[in-house]
Amino acid sequence: MLRFLLFLFVALPLGIWAQDTIYIQVDTIDIIGLENTRRQTVLMEIPFSQGDVILDTDLADLLSEAKNRLLNTFIFSSAEVIVTDWTPDNHISIEVNLEEAWAIYPIPLFELADRNFNV
Repeated sequence: MLRFLLFLFVALPLGIWAQDTIYIQVDTIDIIGLENTRRQTVLMEIPFSQGDVILDTDLADLLSEAKNRLLNTFIFSSAEVIVTDWTPDNHISIEVNLEEAWAIYPIPLFELADRNFNV
């Protein structure tokens, strides 16, 4: 009984069952598909930057948040944020593939050639 109480009050608070947290450092962010938009505009919408250290459990959430924030600007018609390189010392390279949307959408204009509809 004494061992159980010792285990309960000493070992558990010290974190015997705690998971190991892995930190990841973002080395590079490559942006592909920019024609009219500046690189800085894209980097403002991404929730992390080059050199940031993030938890491995937060990586998937941050990548999907970056994609959603890029699409919500309505500048891009498609966006994909992926990890391209993951080294053994937990350094990653991120690639952002973008397709810019048209700034002006063509609208056809139909006019009658006659001066009056009845003619």
